[in-house]
Amino acid sequence: GLGTSLFVFGERDRLAADRAHLQGEILRAEQLVRTRLTYYEEGLRGGVSLFRCSRFVGRDEWAEYARALAGEERFPGIRGIGYVKPVAPAEFAEYLSAVRADGAPDFKLRRVPGIPDSLARTADSLRYVITYIEPYERNRPALGLDLASEPARRLAADRARDTGQPTMTSRIQLVQDQ
Repeated sequence: GLGTSLFVFGERDRLAADRAHLQGEILRAEQLVRTRLTYYEEGLRGGVSLFRCSRFVGRDEWAEYARALAGEERFPGIRGIGYVKPVAPAEFAEYLSAVRADGAPDFKLRRVPGIPDSLARTADSLRYVITYIEPYERNRPALGLDLASEPARRLAADRARDTGQPTMTSRIQLVQDQ
């Protein structure tokens, strides 16, 4: 009867309104994610600018840059900001000496834990080494990590190098969170 028809029409209208509301919420969430990723990208691009404008960026300069970013306030959810140096095998000994002389006397190269040898790059391949990381105390376990020793990190680093664009990895376990 009429009561059933009104219920069906009312229910259909309510479902349409719910769908429209949900679609609006999805669009707002997408925009918030895009905005946040843009902030993070700007922080990375600022680091690139620091290296392009300086003859030498040392550990202290990187730490000051990270402090000036006000990372935890402006970049919620970011654990830290680091500088990853691509190092060719022939340059590794010189690189290691320079990093140790720049305030990290115990610096050593480390592989991503838990990655089988069959998936890790060999010693004769390009390495992507976390050379600076801030805030240091919270991120100390990441210092010296060779991102090329794990396929997802290596793929993202290769893509970023080849395109000049920030690149996200698939989901990874941070060594700081072990």
